[in-house]
Amino acid sequence: MKTKNRGNHAWVKYVFASERPGLGPALQGMERAEAWEDYYMGRFSTLHHSSDASCPIFNETRDFVWTKGELRSDGYVYGVKEADGMYHYELRYNPAPDVIRWVEEMDRNYILQLKREGKLLEKEPNGDAEITAAEDTPADKDGWGRRHQFHDEIFAAFAAARDEVKQQKRLAEERIAQETEVQYQKSDGYWHADLRLDESPEMRQCMERRDIEYLRNLEREGHLLEL
Repeated sequence: MKTKNRGNHAWVKYVFASERPGLGPALQGMERAEAWEDYYMGRFSTLHHSSDASCPIFNETRDFVWTKGELRSDGYVYGVKEADGMYHYELRYNPAPDVIRWVEEMDRNYILQLKREGKLLEKEPNGDAEITAAEDTPADKDGWGRRHQFHDEIFAAFAAARDEVKQQKRLAEERIAQETEVQYQKSDGYWHADLRLDESPEMRQCMERRDIEYLRNLEREGHLLEL
């Protein structure tokens, strides 16, 4: 699972930063693209990539926040001058509710698809634990800071997948136990093995027919009551 809620992108620009403290609109557009890509790479799983054309388009004025730097009326973003003498900028992408819902629907669809294919625990053995960790981690620490909108469906799929594995293991163990029963003892210094043949229905019917024929023969010979 890709559970990182990234979207912060720090970009230090200009060697002679004191001469050019501001980012123009064109560079700001590049910053937004980088911040979106950062979020995209942190949250999009395989299914998301194949469906990304349906993802809601971000809003440049609504969904991006300068966490380091100031957007002024002249259209430039002025960075924060730090000890290295350069101006530092940091832009955060804050996905809108419709984007978050789309991404989390894709999370749900991705998990359910793997469950249908019988590959959930193979592909995402720790997916539910990763989701729990992301839910418990604040958004400013690359987590979600809240419950996944499809938490119950996703966790039910993981629980069902694990139950299926347990059931398959139990059935396999029962089948082996029915086919062979081997016991080992070492009280007398020797190993003892007892093997039991698990009769098939056809073999059982054959043995029962032989039993009936045997009893009928004894009855004809007058020896039945001697048994």
